[in-house]
Amino acid sequence: MHSELKSLGDIEFWQFEVEGGGVVVRSDVQALFLLNSTALGIWGQLRNGASPGGIARHLAFAYGISFDIALHDVRAAIQTWQEGLLSFSVPKVPPQADHISSSNAEIAFDCRLHGTSFRILLSSSDLADEIVPRLESLRVTVLDSPDITFRLVHAENRVYITRDDELLTVEDHPTYARIVLLNEIARLSEANREFLAILHAGACGSESNCLIFPAATHSGKTTLAATLMASGLMLYADDSVALRRADRQVTPMPFALMIREGSWPIISERFPAFESLPIYERYGETVKFLQPRHDIPLSPAPCGGVVFSQWKAGVKTSSKPLTTFDALLRLKDSGFWLAHDREGIRTFLEWLERLPVFELVYSDIDDAVLFLKDRLTTQQRDTEFQSR
Repeated sequence: MHSELKSLGDIEFWQFEVEGGGVVVRSDVQALFLLNSTALGIWGQLRNGASPGGIARHLAFAYGISFDIALHDVRAAIQTWQEGLLSFSVPKVPPQADHISSSNAEIAFDCRLHGTSFRILLSSSDLADEIVPRLESLRVTVLDSPDITFRLVHAENRVYITRDDELLTVEDHPTYARIVLLNEIARLSEANREFLAILHAGACGSESNCLIFPAATHSGKTTLAATLMASGLMLYADDSVALRRADRQVTPMPFALMIREGSWPIISERFPAFESLPIYERYGETVKFLQPRHDIPLSPAPCGGVVFSQWKAGVKTSSKPLTTFDALLRLKDSGFWLAHDREGIRTFLEWLERLPVFELVYSDIDDAVLFLKDRLTTQQRDTEFQSR
């Protein structure tokens, strides 16, 4: 690598090309660095020993720009990488589990998913309010000997999570702890399951196929998932969508949907019993929890497409296809976790590149439902045609 770049010693880089750009990954840093096509070319030439001036001359000729402009762009790219991709990070040392201990004041909650039973021990009512409503539909009243026991202890602004008395992780907020816990419950509910990726998204569909719709918080994702469920589709997941590593299928996570007050009129029209549900205060917001319907999917399903959805007041419903690179940019905005190994990243990128990916912006939720159901039908029809 050129001398203008920091020496990285034995650091290993993984590079992947995708539609519209590329992905560079450091083996020692759990993050994807997304480079557009031009930046990917600059990166490749630098890795091969080219000088910034030589790269600038190539860009000036290829794009019909002045050498000075091209050199400025090359140096700007290098500076960006020096501050991100090439910067050395100090590994975080996880806090010690000194505060984890049993207490007579613990709140116990028992539940069962896919035949596996869980006991969850919570150190505070705040943790209980965060977690118990999400699992209400899975509650069991009599459980003598759980298969797996989780303990969550909130101490000194951290939440310590143990599984069968072994420290699993330490999170900074009850919300993050809840996400980890629900993902673990879904993963452990069936033997020998490993996740390839977890997306901040919803997923709905039929017994044989589903659509994933990733979105940032406050983008209308949960309201859309609830409305799709009311329209007859099965709810596979809300908030976290987990892909199995073995086959890239979506794991059912039948946990309750948290509905913010602004969406109550929409949900009440479709679920009459919603009006009588208890009200919770969650971090300055008034919410209710909608339990999934009883016809929850029992088995994982393949994903037929990814739709990045966003509700915007007053806009006309519109959609457009996205490149894989655009999809990765949006996934970084909405949030996702990916297994950090070369083969896992390659598998995820190949999975994403094979899927139809769209952006959907809407103000009328019924329009959004029609679009998604049409995409699901189209994809199922294409899949059936290809299997003949």
